[in-house]
Amino acid sequence: MSGQSLTIDTRKKALSRIIFSNAALLVLLGLVIFNSIFTKNFANANTVSLLIRQSASIFCVAMGMSFAIATGNIDISVGPMMALAAIICVKIEEATGNYLYGILGALGVCIICGAANGLMVSVFNIQSMIATLITQMVFRAAAQLISAWVITIRGDTVRFLGLYMIGGVVPIQFVPMVVLAVLTWFLLKKTIFGKRLEAVGCNQKGARISGINTIVVMLVGYVICSVCAGLAGLIELFRSAACDTSTFGNNYEINAIAAVAIGGTAMNGGNTKVMGTVYGVFIMQIITMMINMNNINYNYGNIIKCIIIIVAIYVQNTR
Repeated sequence: MSGQSLTIDTRKKALSRIIFSNAALLVLLGLVIFNSIFTKNFANANTVSLLIRQSASIFCVAMGMSFAIATGNIDISVGPMMALAAIICVKIEEATGNYLYGILGALGVCIICGAANGLMVSVFNIQSMIATLITQMVFRAAAQLISAWVITIRGDTVRFLGLYMIGGVVPIQFVPMVVLAVLTWFLLKKTIFGKRLEAVGCNQKGARISGINTIVVMLVGYVICSVCAGLAGLIELFRSAACDTSTFGNNYEINAIAAVAIGGTAMNGGNTKVMGTVYGVFIMQIITMMINMNNINYNYGNIIKCIIIIVAIYVQNTR
């Protein structure tokens, strides 16, 4: 009898592990089913296309945020970093007539900004929330000093990078999303750098004693995070064909952090779940779409997102 009871308990624990491990996917599927039934015009191809377009920039920020959170830190400067990258790209294009130079110049600035974040956190031991709060204000101010006006862009390159549909079906934004997801998974799960990054997040002191150069690891993690934010800014720039440096990228850091937390990545560092973050991004965006398509006050969407974040972190702590 006791053996049968033990078998039932084992099965319950196994089922519980499966549910917890796939919680983000189950929530995503639940949202899709719910909206397909109750949200008018949700279940069609245009909704999928819109979901990809609107998720692309948050997707890039969330992938980059995974590297910062893996070290046990955080980066709340990514929203203003998006604005800075976008306006630099526009200004370089205006000076050279070439968007390629603008893109490269913007990403180059992102590398410098990411290194500054990494140095403050790893070398000067400034708490990551404080360090990136400082650079958040600096990056936003720098973007507004470059241009305080709303700038619109146009041309064949803008139309292609912002509106082109592959095969007339798949938005062009899907390409960088797939590439970045694969690269993030490969770097975090299949390289020595990824193992060291997670080791620093699990136990920074222990990682240092074991011979890992924690300063370099954290520095590279923050550089990758900033470059991903810059890429998100460029994607959003071409998608919207406009840039208002005062609002561009607002609240993106919150949505990205939420997506990472919902996906199951430990917020205190260590093990990262790339596919979980992918699910988390789509969960956040579907909630936004659900609110908009049902003409519900936008603030209710923020409340729902906050509840999901709290539940996600609670589940992590319980596990």
